[in-house]
Amino acid sequence: MFLYLVRHSETEANLLSNVYGCSESAYTEEGRRQFDKIVAYFKSVILNVIHTSVLSRAYLLADRVTAQRQGINLIINPGFIERNFGELEGKSTIELKQLGIDLTNISANYCPPNGESQNRFNLRVGRSLLEIVDELITTDKKVAIFSHSGVIQTILDALRIGYRVVDLGSISLMEITPEFINPIMINYTRHLRECGMRANVCQPCSK
Repeated sequence: MFLYLVRHSETEANLLSNVYGCSESAYTEEGRRQFDKIVAYFKSVILNVIHTSVLSRAYLLADRVTAQRQGINLIINPGFIERNFGELEGKSTIELKQLGIDLTNISANYCPPNGESQNRFNLRVGRSLLEIVDELITTDKKVAIFSHSGVIQTILDALRIGYRVVDLGSISLMEITPEFINPIMINYTRHLRECGMRANVCQPCSK
């Protein structure tokens, strides 16, 4: 099977230093340009199945890609929603500091009030990924997951691909078989360059 990982384009929340996981956030003007570039990229890509987060910043993109080609099965998958930070959603770094919380240096077992811990989030994402891989690993199906940075980082970790950067609007692609995992390109953003985004250099994998 071939697996694409697609991060949504820029939203208003991405311009802030606040905590945003499972909260909704609208596209910025730049995000709408990136949106169109991602859709254009997939116009020439054959896909069999798209799994998407229910959050609009991922779902709207997946829905548009699905609409432009026949034969794609679009599945809303709750396992690929970004981490739920509970009562910390929307709080700034200053507010977190006042609460004595540093999310970059805290136990993976820490669970925000009415949210989920990093470990529970990893388990949720991992289970959803495993369901897809178990079903399709012996096929030549082409699957895409439209989601969020935390979800994609977790998937890359689960597949033992050591790459921690997941840029807005980026696309990663890997081949997965029972014998090996072949990263074809990771965090690719060249398709966004014409829309004015400061896109990174293409990151094709050497193997």
